[in-house]
Amino acid sequence: CTITSALAVVMVPNLAENLAVNDHLAIKKKIYKAYRLTSVISFFAAPLVAAIAKPLGLLLFNQAEVGHMLTILSPYIVIMGLQSISSSILNGINKQRTSMNNFLISSVFLVLCTLILTAIPSLRIYGYIIGLYLSGIICTVLNMISVFKSTGLPFPAMRLLVQPLVCSVITYVGATWLYSRLSLFIQNMLLNTVFTLLYGGAIFAVFALLIGLAGFDDK
Repeated sequence: CTITSALAVVMVPNLAENLAVNDHLAIKKKIYKAYRLTSVISFFAAPLVAAIAKPLGLLLFNQAEVGHMLTILSPYIVIMGLQSISSSILNGINKQRTSMNNFLISSVFLVLCTLILTAIPSLRIYGYIIGLYLSGIICTVLNMISVFKSTGLPFPAMRLLVQPLVCSVITYVGATWLYSRLSLFIQNMLLNTVFTLLYGGAIFAVFALLIGLAGFDDK
């Protein structure tokens, strides 16, 4: 979040400057690269958080339930990253009203889910999580549609979503497998968590290089 939020802040004046001189080619290149970087970072972080969620909950709060919640919320990292960068891009290309409207629409769904679903005894806090995901997806999709429609950029689904998702799934499987193996031989939870993070990061990096995800050219 620190990296993607910083990128989102920088994008606004950067794009506004290019827009002021009608440098649309530079705008398209920066938007494409911003999306690629955000996608890679988000899809890199999500499986690692999911893989170490349970030990993280115990290490930080000494509560297994926290780990369970972190596992459920880890995919939201991707939604949050893409939503943040999309909103900043819209603000940078003078589409502030569109960004605000999309946020308000998604907020309505979050409020409705909070009011309705959390009142259901079997859901409670999970009702809010459903609303969080639903509102986040709606806002992200509306923002991205607005960005790509306004700029005329083709939507690079393969580079932006499919390839990072493949790396993310492989990373999660590999990292969770390693942690389960380490737990059989090493009783130090912190050490196992660190090894799992390093191993998961290495897996993502290797597969990102193999499928060409690591390059940030504008082709």
